[in-house]
Amino acid sequence: MTVSHTLWRWQPIQSEREKYPEAIAQQHSLPHHFQIVAARVRGKKHKHEGNNCDDWFEVTRSGEWTIIAVADGAGSQLFSRIGAKVACQSATSYLARKLRYHTLQTRDHWNAETFARLPKTYQFQQPDLEFTQQLLHEALLKAYHAIEKACHHRDELKYYYKAVGERDLTLQDFASTLLLVLHTTVTIRETIYSFVLTCQIGDGLSAVIYKNTPQTGLLSEIEKNNFSGETQFITSSRPQLARELLAIKTFPFFGPLQALLVMTDGVSDDYFPPEKGMLRLLGDLMLNGVLPIPIREYLLSPPQELELEHYKAEYLTLEYRISEQGPQPTWVASVTDYARILGCEIEQLISHPNLLKIPEEIGVQAESPASRLLTWLDSYQVRGSFDDRTLVVLHPV
Repeated sequence: MTVSHTLWRWQPIQSEREKYPEAIAQQHSLPHHFQIVAARVRGKKHKHEGNNCDDWFEVTRSGEWTIIAVADGAGSQLFSRIGAKVACQSATSYLARKLRYHTLQTRDHWNAETFARLPKTYQFQQPDLEFTQQLLHEALLKAYHAIEKACHHRDELKYYYKAVGERDLTLQDFASTLLLVLHTTVTIRETIYSFVLTCQIGDGLSAVIYKNTPQTGLLSEIEKNNFSGETQFITSSRPQLARELLAIKTFPFFGPLQALLVMTDGVSDDYFPPEKGMLRLLGDLMLNGVLPIPIREYLLSPPQELELEHYKAEYLTLEYRISEQGPQPTWVASVTDYARILGCEIEQLISHPNLLKIPEEIGVQAESPASRLLTWLDSYQVRGSFDDRTLVVLHPV
């Protein structure tokens, strides 16, 4: 098993005003046997330079709905982390109030016609779905106004005036992306179906993995490559929040769900291109003990009953997590290398999870799934990857 050392160092956050915790992990139990695990970590570049994490996320429940907000503050702006936090909190708070008594209409049939939208305005033809979409768009506008209010409040304080070079604050000092996701369930003939609706400004990614099939559904606008141009922020311009423009950026999903994945680009760039990358991400989460491996009956078994113990050096690496206590050794497994050893594709592993076996080195760690997610996010290595990382996963248990 290979050992990886790092030249990166941990530095305390230099700014004492509005300092945020550098890492957060959460776990939520949801109705109908769903669960959420979520975490964000300060990127190793920010750790090395003593800067704050610019990511934020919020997860909340309201009535029949789960509400997820993920934001990534612009690294070049001094108070972008404030924009990210304010945007997430204001949007989820608004949606929680408005969705408390809103439920989807009971239908005998759910099909493509149910989710039909008008060609020019992208409005849903079904009133209950259109109402949900309008709330999502209004929440983005509420987030914009909340950042505007936060900016005006701090503009009167001497600390912020000095911090930006003795000038007035602007919205761009709080620049942040914002990705909003709504999830609820519909039961049809004793089968649980998920309805998901997403909308976002800026980069990051939301995606679903279909249940019982290795297929990814992308619920975001995808850049043609991971070297994208200038990122849009919710603070970039007020006109971009017009309903007709947000409708184009709104994506629905309806079907049986294995996982809903919502993340900042600190994670999505590491799993590019996303069509296959999200399957690889799901495999890594299961192999590293973050998500449960589904128990199913399949005909397929590991080729020739391979003794994986003899191959650990090829898919298990001892990484060193950067922390205040110094480098912390952490085992990280790669589903890509695991699939290569078995002589199969990652799609096969997702379709036949009985092929997956969590290494003992990872399995013996007495951590909750949320803590494991935080540790894994803070430990896995990808060349050129040193950004903050945030990932929220909704999945059945």
